[in-house]
Amino acid sequence: MTISQHCQSLLITGVDTGVGKTMITRALWSYAHRYRSQERWGIFKPMQSGTAVEIGDGDYYCQTLPLEQTASEVCPLSFTAPLAPPIAAELEQRTIDLVPVWQTYRQLQERFDYLLVEGIGGLGSPMTWEWTVADLAAAWKLPIVLVATVR
Repeated sequence: MTISQHCQSLLITGVDTGVGKTMITRALWSYAHRYRSQERWGIFKPMQSGTAVEIGDGDYYCQTLPLEQTASEVCPLSFTAPLAPPIAAELEQRTIDLVPVWQTYRQLQERFDYLLVEGIGGLGSPMTWEWTVADLAAAWKLPIVLVATVR
C-alpha cells in the first residue's frame, strides 16, 4: 500500500535493536524544534515491543519532548514481550493489523510538515509475518537514516 506524501518523512532505522534509533530520532527532533521552529515536526513509531520490560518509545518521547502528540499517536501498536512483533503478537493471542498504523501515519502527515519515523529493530526486522521495516520504507517511499554501532 503506497501512501501519498503530504509532508516530508524520514525513516530512522538501524542495523539491529538497541543501536540508538530512539536517541538519534530524539536528537533530530530536538534540533528541528530549536533551529527550525517555524516548521511543525512530529514523531511516529509504527509499533513497539518490550513495554513490559521498559517504558515504551511513545511514552518516552511524550515525557521528554514537548510534542503536540499523544503517546498513542506516536506509537499506535504496542506489545509487552521484548520480541519481534509477530512473535509478541502470537504470545498475546493478537493479530497485527497494519490498517490503523497506516491511518495514524496519514493523519500525522496531514498535521506536520516533517515526520520522523522510527523503525523497529533493524531494517530487515519483521513487522508482520509478511512485512519488514524495509518493506514499509519501500511502500511509503521513505528516505532512510541507518543507525549503526562501531564495534
